[in-house]
Amino acid sequence: MFRISASLLLYTSSFCIALFGSVILYSAKAQQLDTKQFSALAKGDGTVPVIVLLHNTKTNVVPSSKQKGQWLNLQDYIDVVQQQLADDMGWVNFNDMVKFKHVPAIAKTISPQEYKQLAASNLVQGVYTDRSNSLSLSTSSKTIGVDAVMDNARLGQGYAVAIIDSGVQAFHPFLASRVVAGACFSFNASCPGGTRRAEGITAGAPCTEPSCFHGSHVAGIVAGQHSQFNGVAKEASLVAINVFSTLGQGITSRDSDVMQALDWVYQHAERYHIAAVNMSLGGGYYSQPCDDSPIKRYVDLLATRGVVTVIAAGNEGRDDGVASPGCISTAVTVGSIEPEGTISAFSNSYAQLDIVAPGGGITSSVLNGEYAESSGTSMAAPHVAGAIALLKSTYPKATAQQLIAALQHGNTFTDPRNNVQTPALYLPTALAYLQQMMSSVPPPNNTPVPDNTPQTPCRQVIDGIVIEHTDAACQPQEGTIQW
Repeated sequence: MFRISASLLLYTSSFCIALFGSVILYSAKAQQLDTKQFSALAKGDGTVPVIVLLHNTKTNVVPSSKQKGQWLNLQDYIDVVQQQLADDMGWVNFNDMVKFKHVPAIAKTISPQEYKQLAASNLVQGVYTDRSNSLSLSTSSKTIGVDAVMDNARLGQGYAVAIIDSGVQAFHPFLASRVVAGACFSFNASCPGGTRRAEGITAGAPCTEPSCFHGSHVAGIVAGQHSQFNGVAKEASLVAINVFSTLGQGITSRDSDVMQALDWVYQHAERYHIAAVNMSLGGGYYSQPCDDSPIKRYVDLLATRGVVTVIAAGNEGRDDGVASPGCISTAVTVGSIEPEGTISAFSNSYAQLDIVAPGGGITSSVLNGEYAESSGTSMAAPHVAGAIALLKSTYPKATAQQLIAALQHGNTFTDPRNNVQTPALYLPTALAYLQQMMSSVPPPNNTPVPDNTPQTPCRQVIDGIVIEHTDAACQPQEGTIQW
């Protein structure tokens, strides 16, 4: 999410209308649709794009070729339960639905009659609207203490940050050689070649509307390099994932595209040594944590692979709530402060906000090899994501939980609007805390070799499912799932 400086106001004239004309506000924590909400959303042909989240139980699930209800792994269960729901619903065209690989869920546009069938199905945990999300350095690097840790920390070498946004201009001078992989997910077939899904660095390129500068700006804050100013972790790699679709003269992203991007990151986390995911996007308003969100499943799965999910809090200036998916309690939700250390007037906040970071007046890369200043919680979040890459590269064995704990040992910031005390990102204290937590300090001047040993227990429980990991240091057989 972002607010943009006067120098870039020409980018926003039609964009805001396209993205914010039909925003639905939620003041409670629940995101599940009920019949009344579904009817309110149904327009035109009466259909609504939704995400159907399935139970993590085997109630009425036929094990097919699996013997006596035993599953070889979580993927087996997901495949079977998705297929059974499709059979029950009479869905035979899989081209108009998204079947997620690592979470039992399906995204599809449905009719009122289909909603009634889904609401009555004992396979279904909940039906959620496939919401639309909007896009939500030299001075800021000094504010968070990058200069103070230069001699004691690696600056992201060997690790990557996944930028789930509007695409990244890989050939920008500020980002030269930083982008190592890319992907695209678009419900409106806005990926290269008019497709809904694509992979490769070119797939992660910016969309074509003027507002598509956003992802490149975010990426520069994480890992940009310039003779006069740098990103937070200037040696980190970037994974560019474009989740925005072009609609008329504007762009928007659906939750289902975000979930596909997170699924892709989960699959490729070890290959690209991804330390953090940055999502400077969102919508709606939540006064409490929204932990029934389908996206939370992926936030928690990524944590099992040591990946921290960082999300912007939103720019509505509220002091009692944040946007979704920033309302997920297990994500790191970031509010914005100004260069002088005051709260940004646009920044959302509430008691569960995790951290604040510089988001006002940040200069970074934009399209066509240029630079510009922009403001928003969109600019605050990548400061935190970059900090995670820096900390992880300095202490490769640190878990996601340890990295988050280190971040929250910064300076204490009090928002005068609601008197909520929140940690403010400050790398020297975070690094000192992590140094104390870890048993040894690696030499700062050697390129690290990422530690591929499991950094989470070999056996974990996620949403009631017992998962045995397949890493080499764990059990050699395939992971199993039990209820």
